Amino acid sequence: MANLEYGRPAWSQDSGSIFFSGGPREQFQVYRISRTGGEPVEVLKRQGCGNVAVNWRTRRMAYNFLRSGVALEIWTSDLDGSSPQQITKDGYKALPEWSPDGSKISFLSFPDQTASIVDLKTGAIEKLGPSLSSPVWCPKEPCLGFIEGRQDFGTYQLALMSLADGSRKLLQSTLVTNVPLNMFDKMQFFFDWSGDGKTVVWPVLTQGQVRLALIDVDRDKLLKILPTHGWASEPRFSPDGRWIAYSSEATDHSRGIRIISTEGTDDHELTRQKEFVKGQLIYYPSAGGLQIPSFLFRPPPADKKAKKPAIIWLHGGGGIGAALDEFDPAVQYFVANGFVVLQPNFRTSRGFAPELVTGVTGKEIVADVIAGADYLKTFEDVDRARIALFGASFGGYAVLRTITSYPNAFVAAVDINGPCDLAALYHEIPNSRPILTTQLGGSPEQAADRYREESPIHVASRI
Repeated sequence: MANLEYGRPAWSQDSGSIFFSGGPREQFQVYRISRTGGEPVEVLKRQGCGNVAVNWRTRRMAYNFLRSGVALEIWTSDLDGSSPQQITKDGYKALPEWSPDGSKISFLSFPDQTASIVDLKTGAIEKLGPSLSSPVWCPKEPCLGFIEGRQDFGTYQLALMSLADGSRKLLQSTLVTNVPLNMFDKMQFFFDWSGDGKTVVWPVLTQGQVRLALIDVDRDKLLKILPTHGWASEPRFSPDGRWIAYSSEATDHSRGIRIISTEGTDDHELTRQKEFVKGQLIYYPSAGGLQIPSFLFRPPPADKKAKKPAIIWLHGGGGIGAALDEFDPAVQYFVANGFVVLQPNFRTSRGFAPELVTGVTGKEIVADVIAGADYLKTFEDVDRARIALFGASFGGYAVLRTITSYPNAFVAAVDINGPCDLAALYHEIPNSRPILTTQLGGSPEQAADRYREESPIHVASRI
């Protein structure tokens, strides 16, 4: 079971075992594992099943099933995988959640991310509106919880909707800001209610890691942040209230299942993920005295005296992304082949200090990249003559911006789909316009000089 990917845990009624989906992507199956560990047991031998939810009253589980690689629909079955039943049809629907009495299931419809509820008796579907997550029923009160957010603003928080009158309330203690695009792209927004409906377990972002926090709902107050591991997501309270199961990935392993006590102790892994080289969170100085948070990967020292090549790996994300504590098999490939890899959170990166995202110019991004190269040169085992740049999307833009400013600073540079003409990007890709107008002071017609200055295509002859 090691070295695969697992997620979306769901507890058995006695809190003794956990259901989860896992395997290679698009081939997920449903498994069950004891809370104390051991070998997982296949429950649903049907490839393409994910995001398991269990209803203890009906003893049924819900999951989304990828049919023929094109349609994702909600299904249910008994807890042993028998008596499967298709619930939704004709669309892309995922992330099921049960009502407490087992009569309804909430889910998200894509691509518009509309939260909906299906009545299992009548088949009627009620659309509730846009959401980052499926609505989750409070187990005691007649209300639903949603995660609402704005990708452009980089925020999300918990909204409660009364089932009696439809009124909504935002919990201020759950507001998370400076959220990078990675979290929105990966759809890793999940929370859960405690059995008494008084507490929610909630994802918070701190220094490139997603932790789990406990929130007192009635008092709208943060109780504690749990010392969870890596990028923690998909939390679920155990029925006895003593444990939280969650999925976790980190720079050194793919997503697996872990549990932690609600007291914040005894955090441990259940699915035994294969371990790779861990990225160390470091800070190096750049222009203006700003410290650049970065993940540094160093291969095992087979030969301590041998000089190693290095790559500065620039993240994408449209100018609002980040390098977080998450697993990247491509990075691990190069580390396994003897490369030192540095993933800097250069200016524009969210998820760390707010100073990284305010009033940024291309020159400052370049300064951060060059400072990263200078940092790598301080290591005796790094070959100064073999430092390369790599980046995709916005990371590719940062590559182009850097090598047109310092054409002789790197032995090689790789750009994958990085925009070189920001005016063309504005006109051809509408969803790029909010960040471009914010960073450059308007449209290409309103800020022509800035667009030209920040577009590498106009100085490509320097390379």
